[in-house]
Amino acid sequence: MSEDQFRKIFAGDFSVLPPEERNIVRIFLSSTFGDFVHERNRLAKDVFPVLQSYCQHKGLEFQVIDMRWGVRDENISLHLTSDVCIQEIQNCQRLSLGLSFLALLGDRYGYIPLLSAIPTEEFELFLTLADAHHVDTSLLSVWYKLDSNANPPVYQLQPITTYFPDFTSTKKRFKQQHSTMWQNEFEKLQNLIWQLAEIAVKETKMTLERFHLYKQSVTEDEIRHGILALKSPNNHCLCYNRQINGINMRDTAASKYTDVDPQNPKKINSMAQDCLKCLKNERIPAVLDSSNIRSYTLTWSHNNGIDTSLSEHENYLKELCSHVLSDVKSLIDKSLNVKHMQLSALHQDVFHHAKFCCSKCESFCGRESILDQIYNFIKSLNKKPLIIYGPSGSGKTSLMAKSASLFHSWMGKGSFTIIRFLGTSPTSSSIRNVLVSICLQLCSIFGIATPAFDEYNYLQIVHYFSHQLLESLPLDKEHHLGIFIDSVDQLSPSDGAHTFNWLPKTLPSNIHIIVSILPEEYNCLATIQNTLPFQQCYIEVTAMPQDTGLCLLTNWLNSIGRKITSEQASVVLKAFSDCPQPLHLRLIFHQAQRWNSYTKISDTTLANSIDDAMSNFFQSIENHYGSTLVKRALGYITAARYGLSELELEDILSLDDTVLDDVYQYWEPPVKGVVRLPSVVWKRIRFDIGNYLAEQSTCGKTTLSWYHRQFRHGAENRYLSEPATLMQLHLLLSVFFEGIYSGAKGKTVTLTHLGITIDNANMQVAEQPLKFSEQIYNVRKLSELPFHMLLSGQIEKLKSISLCNFEWLHTKILAMSLDSIMEDMALATSKVRDEDIDTISETLSLSSASIKRNDISLAGSLIGRLHSLQLSSNVHQLLTHAHEWAMKSSTNEIEIIPHNNCLIAPGGPLKTTLYGHPQVVLSLSVSFPMVISCSKGPGCCIINIWDLSSIKYIQHLHTFRISEKGTPAFLVAKNMIFAICGHQIVIWNLNSREEICNYLACCELISLATTSDAQKVLAGTMDGSIYCYNVQQRNLTILPSLHGKSINFVKVHSDDNRVITVAQDGVLAIHELSSSTTIHRVNAHTQIINCLLMEHIGNNEFIITGSDDRTAKVWHLINGNLIHTLSGHTKAVKSIAVVNEFIITGSLDSTIIVWNFSSGSRFKTLEGHLADIWCIAVLPGGKELVSGSKDDYLKVWSIEEGRCLQTLEGHSSWVSCVATLPSSGLIISGSNDKSIKIWKNDAKSILLVEQHIKQPECVVSYLALNLVVSGAPDGIKFWRLSNGKCVHSNNTPASCLATHSCNHLLISGTKDGTLNVWSLETFSMMCNIRGHSAAVTCLFRLSSEYFISASADGLLKMWTCSLLERISYSGHTAGVKCLTVSEDEAIAVSGSSDCTARIWNNLDGKCIGTLSGHAKVIVCIAISKNNSIIATGSDDTTLRIWNLHNLTCMDQFQYMDSVKCLLFTPDDKIIIAGAHCAENQLMAWNIASKDLAVNYVGHTHAVMCMLLMGRDHLITGSRDGMIKCWDIHCGILLATFDLQSQVKYLSISRINEDSAVLSSTTKTGAIAILYIRKKLKN
Repeated sequence: MSEDQFRKIFAGDFSVLPPEERNIVRIFLSSTFGDFVHERNRLAKDVFPVLQSYCQHKGLEFQVIDMRWGVRDENISLHLTSDVCIQEIQNCQRLSLGLSFLALLGDRYGYIPLLSAIPTEEFELFLTLADAHHVDTSLLSVWYKLDSNANPPVYQLQPITTYFPDFTSTKKRFKQQHSTMWQNEFEKLQNLIWQLAEIAVKETKMTLERFHLYKQSVTEDEIRHGILALKSPNNHCLCYNRQINGINMRDTAASKYTDVDPQNPKKINSMAQDCLKCLKNERIPAVLDSSNIRSYTLTWSHNNGIDTSLSEHENYLKELCSHVLSDVKSLIDKSLNVKHMQLSALHQDVFHHAKFCCSKCESFCGRESILDQIYNFIKSLNKKPLIIYGPSGSGKTSLMAKSASLFHSWMGKGSFTIIRFLGTSPTSSSIRNVLVSICLQLCSIFGIATPAFDEYNYLQIVHYFSHQLLESLPLDKEHHLGIFIDSVDQLSPSDGAHTFNWLPKTLPSNIHIIVSILPEEYNCLATIQNTLPFQQCYIEVTAMPQDTGLCLLTNWLNSIGRKITSEQASVVLKAFSDCPQPLHLRLIFHQAQRWNSYTKISDTTLANSIDDAMSNFFQSIENHYGSTLVKRALGYITAARYGLSELELEDILSLDDTVLDDVYQYWEPPVKGVVRLPSVVWKRIRFDIGNYLAEQSTCGKTTLSWYHRQFRHGAENRYLSEPATLMQLHLLLSVFFEGIYSGAKGKTVTLTHLGITIDNANMQVAEQPLKFSEQIYNVRKLSELPFHMLLSGQIEKLKSISLCNFEWLHTKILAMSLDSIMEDMALATSKVRDEDIDTISETLSLSSASIKRNDISLAGSLIGRLHSLQLSSNVHQLLTHAHEWAMKSSTNEIEIIPHNNCLIAPGGPLKTTLYGHPQVVLSLSVSFPMVISCSKGPGCCIINIWDLSSIKYIQHLHTFRISEKGTPAFLVAKNMIFAICGHQIVIWNLNSREEICNYLACCELISLATTSDAQKVLAGTMDGSIYCYNVQQRNLTILPSLHGKSINFVKVHSDDNRVITVAQDGVLAIHELSSSTTIHRVNAHTQIINCLLMEHIGNNEFIITGSDDRTAKVWHLINGNLIHTLSGHTKAVKSIAVVNEFIITGSLDSTIIVWNFSSGSRFKTLEGHLADIWCIAVLPGGKELVSGSKDDYLKVWSIEEGRCLQTLEGHSSWVSCVATLPSSGLIISGSNDKSIKIWKNDAKSILLVEQHIKQPECVVSYLALNLVVSGAPDGIKFWRLSNGKCVHSNNTPASCLATHSCNHLLISGTKDGTLNVWSLETFSMMCNIRGHSAAVTCLFRLSSEYFISASADGLLKMWTCSLLERISYSGHTAGVKCLTVSEDEAIAVSGSSDCTARIWNNLDGKCIGTLSGHAKVIVCIAISKNNSIIATGSDDTTLRIWNLHNLTCMDQFQYMDSVKCLLFTPDDKIIIAGAHCAENQLMAWNIASKDLAVNYVGHTHAVMCMLLMGRDHLITGSRDGMIKCWDIHCGILLATFDLQSQVKYLSISRINEDSAVLSSTTKTGAIAILYIRKKLKN
């Protein structure tokens, strides 16, 4: 197709659609039967399995349709076998990639059937000719009856059982008798028709072409449709001609290999042979190239025909097999090579829904009134979405399709239409995928740059669709966009799809979204009515009028060349009137299409409901094809998770002993050693079921599933209602997808009707590896197998093969996604309680962010969380395989592998993490079941809503502009969200998320409150005024400036009249709204007030304030008098809470104080946090408190006991806000790490990891003794590199560490100035000295027996390893913060709090020079290898480059915040700096050109440390919790490990050229030992 045609389809013009994408090689095998038994058997046994494997490795299915055996007598009786064959030939041509038809032609023309239908004019011509020539036609009139329901009318051949009912009998004697009688009747009837046809030809009343159809064999008919009718048969057909010379007509086998004269079996049938010669020598070569035809000549074998004991015949069979194998492979490869265009996933998705739309419109009729309603709504430019709803089977999908097809004519040719029929394809079952698909289609239509979606960030996807893309589309009044989304109820519940969080409730005037729903399913109608409470937005699909029903039925019948009599129509309409729904009518049509005009009304029974009609439908299929086969086939399709392909179903039925025993009642399997269901058996059923089974693309395969939800429910009730049967079905489905009998793996089959057992039978079932090739995954197995193992009760196998199997988990993440695994886990945990599954599920949940960012991080995540766990055999095996994969994986990348427990273990308090904010989460509010969170974005405010019951994101509210310094605020009241941001007041309805108002103020707003009825919004301004906005009246009252300073807090009393304000100058005021007067005004604090509460305590109301002046104060609300001053904190009070008779304050001094309200005295002091307390909240029950701190932790406290009950570790930056959920006790926290975490308060970790109690401050590794040493205020720990276990602890504090190879020593420094020397062999302290008068800040080992220490006392000192002082370096006027030594160790360079760097001679300790220029403390230093350049980084936000020779500043680079670490590249040409910035925190500068050389993009927070590994790799640690490895030259990110806690310190020990050991500390106190290595090539 041309690009123009693609564009038209994308825009909604479906007049020309591309052919279906083909992913199967589906070959119809045509031949006469008895004479090609050997060939068919050899092909089935030796060739087709090889081709199946060949196709699998190319991502294709392979299927051979062999209709020559397995045909039931019931089907023969109806004379429909030929119709089914032709149908299958057409299906092969439609579905197959390349080859679709393979013919085997011998010396036999084959069976010539009777025509099942003769046109009326022709039949009546026969009767006329018979009268004229005195031919008896009574037999003709007996077997052919006029069917005027055919359109045009025909004379229909009657079923054999009409006159010979025992033709299908199970009693052999009666069956044989009637079969013989039919054969005699058949020959007479055929001769009669031939006689009359010959007369018609002689009298020129019939053409030779038409006459030939009466004498055409089944084989020629197949070739006519399979080869001769094709436009380009050379790409799709192969023909193999076999000629046997010297056939002896006296041999008994001759009749099997050639056509014999019916009158004289010893003579050849010349008429049949002439037809065969014409076919082989003329007609086929005329259309098929010689390269597609192969010929073989054999010598006749006496009485055997083909005799494999003869070398000539055996060689022929081998040659044939070799040729078929190579020819088919060649055509497959050719088709793959010339495939004109590999359609993208988006193209396939758009084309699928376009075709589905067209198919639904084909027979549409009526429904004018509903179409008019839809049209009028769209034309009204309502700016709201339209919801179409109605019961199942009411025709909503057809209405959506028709409306979409009419949209262009309704809105003009320049309009655009997008349609999605949800649940009809794999990509339309998830709202996340649907939105991405629609966004990509819109970008393609309008030439918009494709967004860089994070496919795991649902919030980002919704925001982009609802608020960025739709509002920015270049549409004008003449161009409209219609988005039609059908059957929202068919979506999976993931991402809260049925809460309609993705559906914008207000639209641009020229954009229209039309959605259809099933009202009761997932409570869709009630839910959307809550969020879209406008009656005009709903159209109900009511019962279908009778005249419309009759019109629709007529259209359906016309489409298949049928009609019904008026009497029959009356019966149909009567049944339809009882349940006037299109689905009911469709089921009636299924019966009516089979009625002949001579069908008696008394023989017709129509159901009066959809359920009864479906039951009748299923019953008729079972009656016709056998109950056992139909129940199993339809049961498997219904039980499958995502449907089954036809090949999969045939394989599964072939494994079902019950089915095989039912099918092989009368004949043995034709291929010795091979037992398989004949293709024709299922094809007949499929042919009869028709469109009730829909084809859809699932995981790259065309699968069958019920096209309508009600059909699925009906099939479930009929075939899956018995628990034992259901388990059997799931068990066999699991056997198939596990591949137990795949390939050549044998199975014992017993056929009871035949009384035989076949040992080690080859079932020829498709192989089921996890991967077919390196890039082609077995997604069907990955999708289906866990589901069926779970539902068949195979829990241990489910764990060992799937959920606790590393290869499985890793493959499924690569092939699909982590979410697909989590769906498996969630389903398993909902069905069984199993510790292994719970452990792995929680481990993956905790690791989800890092795995989604980097799908190869699975192994590291598992090892880092489970390394030292007491493991079950399943989990132990999982971890072992993770280790093996990490060490042996063959991709050419860097891998970081943990070697100890360095991550949060499963079983702890962390329940889940919610992502979706671009910056620090500023505030939280809980309105169960919703959590509302707020943050700043780039120039805007972002408010997100989450559903706590499902832990899913609901909606991203429309953002609005904000200044760089502005801080948004929001609150929830009376089902409304009130927010201020910059100069705006915005109000939303919480249920509908509709924007109620958006008011732009003339002054910046900084505080917010509402009256108790939520009808007035009060906002404090920057200039000291109060804005009072009336929600109902939509007007604003401005209270005059009362403070002169910005109003930081505003509260409204429950009387809705008194307003309490706090200004920046510490003034507290109480005002009356009614009079606009100030009642009380006091200078409450001497510094800024940080928090304000208004509480009932006892019988009175009080105001409580907390301030930077380190106090909290209690004020009487009525008179404004000061009740208590709560003094005790040493720093600012940042948060306040009240519970019972206690006031609780949190402070920047890292403590929480519980105060007795009545006395104002201190009750308890809660100590344990390591940094500022930012937020506190009381847990339900009032006995416990949770606090959030700048130390990244939350702590749960007992208020009465004053002790910490639990520390919640997980945030990688400071905790900014915390809330509790009254109903469940859940704790919700927001952080500067941009995440929201939900915690269980009662959880206890299943794994106690050895770690420091306090945050480590240093770490070193010593490879010679296989050790890592960490230091913290609580002591030193020695860790074994090989297993990550702590081998020794000592409570001597350490602020810095260094190792020395001299006698395997460790040197540690403390904050009191002490230096300690330890033996790394015995872990004992050898000596110590108080070497400094203040904290030791740095240690640097020299290659000799010396090391240098630096201290906060301003001194540097050189020591021997026995702590003899050698040199003292003095000159700094403040503490030394950083130290480095040149590569030749001739000089040392130190940076100090005195804002200078000094250069020292290491021989005598004299200062060589001073580098002055920084305005703040210097925190990092680097010196080039050639000793010519020094780089310094400072808290003054600059990086300076100095010339070491003349001590001048060469260059200065500006950052947004402090420069934390520096490093020269090995060639000294580039300086790399890590800074304390949210972006651009890791950059490399070209020293010569002063240009930015590389911007390493990947971290989201400050880069605190960096190291080199070799000459090409840079390793960095960040406050975002990440350790990253980069290509130092180009900035490509090679590997990431997420420690989920700040990384401040790193140490590296090189093992060899390609690997090293990293050791790191985290803020949680854990030590991470990581192997970093290049993955080995095979």
